[in-house]
Amino acid sequence: MSSLVREVTALYAPFGLWRRFYAGCRVALSRFDLVEHQLPPGGRVLDLGCGYGIAANYLALSSPGRSVLGIDWDAKRIAIAEKTVGARPNLGFIRADVLRSEMPRADVVLMNDFLHHLSLKDQEGMLKRVGEALGPGSIVLIHEVNTRPFWKFVCSFLSDMVLYAFEGGHFRPPEEWVALLKGAGFSSVETVLGDQGSIFARVSYIARK
Repeated sequence: MSSLVREVTALYAPFGLWRRFYAGCRVALSRFDLVEHQLPPGGRVLDLGCGYGIAANYLALSSPGRSVLGIDWDAKRIAIAEKTVGARPNLGFIRADVLRSEMPRADVVLMNDFLHHLSLKDQEGMLKRVGEALGPGSIVLIHEVNTRPFWKFVCSFLSDMVLYAFEGGHFRPPEEWVALLKGAGFSSVETVLGDQGSIFARVSYIARK
């Protein structure tokens, strides 16, 4: 576990053993270490469907020059996320419905284990909205469960069910996500596998306008 992962996880210690465990799992599974260096060290970052703010905290701590805003509809999760901010000026959270509310200006949009909790139709609508809101040179970073290899997908699916209280999910293979991103106006889409040395099927998509 890196010092940054430990720092993020420690932010959730005041909220009980389960949330600290959850934070550690989420930030470890996301494998930000594989892709974070491809994001600009400054600029405005939106974390859509931010939940407890774990990914937003990671990006804000890894580069203080970034201004990170997390958005989620769940009031209880946003309340906890807000308590992790402390005195840091480069991090904030708001409660809003990201499927319907106005998209704030951003240079980077992050969706970390968010899209598979939406219906297939809402996934397409979300990517279209993001594509329309972002300008040239902007980046979308998506972390998702990969559907391949199948045995790792099963492990990821089961862990997701535990972490999200058996909410279920709508998963797509990589080629579908790439096609949707290109259809939403992103000219370049890079796929980064994050399952090396892991039993979980993880994949990141870095899409550029």
